[in-house]
Amino acid sequence: MANQQPSFNPASFGQIIEQYLADELPGRVSTRTFYRPWFRNHITPQWGGFAITQVRPLEVQRWLNTLLLKKKSPAVNGHFLDTC
Repeated sequence: MANQQPSFNPASFGQIIEQYLADELPGRVSTRTFYRPWFRNHITPQWGGFAITQVRPLEVQRWLNTLLLKKKSPAVNGHFLDTC
């Protein structure tokens, strides 16, 4: 079994989100207040259980488009895209 490679278990997107929230989220209260609900209510429920290697840009864009279609204000939609 000398040729056996160690198994690779990529981090889940949820684990990366938790690390970001703990270490990298900007310190301004207004920024934290804006981002945390998006992570808690939208991003983590949708993507948190996926391995980071499974999350593809096209799928994320399609998902974002469904969220944006639900919004009523183009200004809100534009602000969200600018912050991503």
